Amino acid sequence: MDSAISLFKKLWEITKGVEAQLVEINPLVLTPSGLVAVDGKIILDDDTAFRQPIVQELQNKKLSQLEKLAKEAGFSFVELSGEIGILANGAGLTMALLDVLSELGLKPANFLDVGGGASKERVYKALELLLKMNLKAVLVNIYGGITRCDVVAEAIIQALEDFKDTPPMVIRLTGTNDKKGISLLSNAGITAFQNVMDAVQKVKEVVGG
Repeated sequence: MDSAISLFKKLWEITKGVEAQLVEINPLVLTPSGLVAVDGKIILDDDTAFRQPIVQELQNKKLSQLEKLAKEAGFSFVELSGEIGILANGAGLTMALLDVLSELGLKPANFLDVGGGASKERVYKALELLLKMNLKAVLVNIYGGITRCDVVAEAIIQALEDFKDTPPMVIRLTGTNDKKGISLLSNAGITAFQNVMDAVQKVKEVVGG
């Protein structure tokens, strides 16, 4: 009874202290000297991390250097083991693109969602992040809703002017101001596609897939 009381109090203190979603001991073993916690797990809540220094510290330990930079910039970014840099808007669109590439035997180097309503500065910063990676190609896939395709095009043109030795960039723009964006890119000598599968096929050609 004494060891159970002590253990349950500690479980509650940990749960409340770090605002955990789950604190579990399994198995809990009864021995002649009392209860023994043989194994356990904790599920932390990302939404409370801002007021939990220990959770922030644990999160940062898991992140690569690029993931830390992306977090500071406010991007949803995960580094993967492939060779094709991905910049897209919307988590669903980005994940669907990764699935398509994987099915074709192509290897994405990252997940990067710039979000809806991305400004020129935000797209530029996302490209700057990608260009720190060792890539064979970059695939930009923008479905313009709130995000304007011409603004995305301006950011791409600026990035290609500012950064040297960039990998081949394949661009798909569709939605708000897509024709204007494609025209801007065309005037800068950059081909862009409206159909995502045309862009994916071009990437496949570029990386020799």
